[in-house]
Amino acid sequence: MDFDQQFAAANENFDALVERVKILEENASKNKEMLEVLVNHGRFFTVLTTELKPKLNEIVSRLDALDNNIKEVDEQLDAIPRIRHPIGQAQLDTALQALRTELTSAINESTQVARVATITVNKPRSALPDAFSGKREDWKSFQSCLDLFFLTHDSAYPTDADKIMFIISRLGTDTAASKLMEPYISKF
Repeated sequence: MDFDQQFAAANENFDALVERVKILEENASKNKEMLEVLVNHGRFFTVLTTELKPKLNEIVSRLDALDNNIKEVDEQLDAIPRIRHPIGQAQLDTALQALRTELTSAINESTQVARVATITVNKPRSALPDAFSGKREDWKSFQSCLDLFFLTHDSAYPTDADKIMFIISRLGTDTAASKLMEPYISKF
C-alpha cells in the first residue's frame, strides 16, 4: 500500500470517528433533560425509598405472622381427628372465624397504610419543553421531551386532542411543521 492509500484510509477512519463523536454528543444532549429531572426530584425518590420501604416491611411482617397463625391452626386441625360433636365443631368454627377476621383486618390496615403513603408523595414535574426548532435532527430530542412532559403532567392533558393542541403550540411560530399544521387547528 502506498502513502496515498494509507493517507486515504486514515482519513476515512478519522471521518468515521468524528461522526461517532457527533452522535454521542447528540445522545448526551437528548438525555440531558431526563437526567435533570431525576437530579432535581431526588427528594421524591428519597421519600419513596426511605418512607415507603419500612411501611411495606411492616405489612409483610404482619402478613407473615398471620400466615404462621394460619399454619398453626391448620396443623392443629390436622392433628385433631374430624370432630363430630356439636360443641367441638362450634369451637372450631369460632377459632376459624376469629382467624378470618384477624386476616381481613390486617389486609384492610395494610391497604390503608399503602394509600396514606401514596397520598403523601408528590409526583415530580418536568419543565415545559422548548419550542421545536424545525430542524430534522432535533425532532427525536423534542419528542423525548414531550414524552417526559406528558408523563409528569398527565392530568393536565387527559385526551389525545389536548396533547395534539399542546404539541402544535410547541412547533414554533415560523417552522415548516407549524405551517403544515395550521389548516388542522380549527378541527380540534
